[in-house]
Amino acid sequence: MKLFTKSLLVLSLFLLTAVSAFAQINLYWVGGSGNWSDHSNHWALSSGGAVYHNQVPSPLDTVIFDANSFPSGGTVSLNVDAFCSKMVWGGGMSTTPTFSGSGKVVEVGGDFTLDVPVNWSLSGGSFNVGGDFTYAGANNINMGNMNVEGDFNMTPSASVNFSYGSLYLAGSLTTQNTNWLGSWIYFDGTTTGHTITSNGDHFDNVMFQGQGGEWTLTDDFEVDGETQFKWGSFVSDGNNVDFGWRLYALFGDADFDMDFTGTDT
Repeated sequence: MKLFTKSLLVLSLFLLTAVSAFAQINLYWVGGSGNWSDHSNHWALSSGGAVYHNQVPSPLDTVIFDANSFPSGGTVSLNVDAFCSKMVWGGGMSTTPTFSGSGKVVEVGGDFTLDVPVNWSLSGGSFNVGGDFTYAGANNINMGNMNVEGDFNMTPSASVNFSYGSLYLAGSLTTQNTNWLGSWIYFDGTTTGHTITSNGDHFDNVMFQGQGGEWTLTDDFEVDGETQFKWGSFVSDGNNVDFGWRLYALFGDADFDMDFTGTDT
């Protein structure tokens, strides 16, 4: 019996240690300019703190950039692939930092939120968000390819340029004050109830390809390039529609519905 009790105690301590080792924590960027991989100088356990984490952020961790991250400005250099549970830029920054990298992958398992001025410059690679993407900054943003599993909210307070490779979007889209300078937007959600709100913004090229997906307009929709349909449902809901210079739906296995009720076609 004593042996069993001792074994049970050892097992409990082991499980507790294992759970603690993989527990989610908040990590705060400090110290201005630096490489993402330099955890011993930049990834602190508290805002503006001097106690650092013993490794780079893991897919379980929330990474936070706030007023104490860049006292004199600075650049976060993405020198390795980056992983986190959530990424938050906010907290009343008084400077305009830069986030830059080339050919790297950023994996945000949950939501991405940015509501402060940041010079955002990523080329090549990919930026993947498992939750919602919310950008309410005031600076131009350059991305590589993007994959967003939640909603995409591009709502800066002033006009910005949004340059990207291709955007694969499973959720709803809301945009304002944005010049879309990318290749294609692929609406590939597989559920109903998604909306598109443009607020007068135009899109380069779009494709609807989500089997079982449905997208309903909340205002006018305008494409400057071309529009392709493969799968899903498109509902104009009485709003004006301009599909650009070509509307293309010549796919052998295409299966889609288009509802223009209330729209003057």
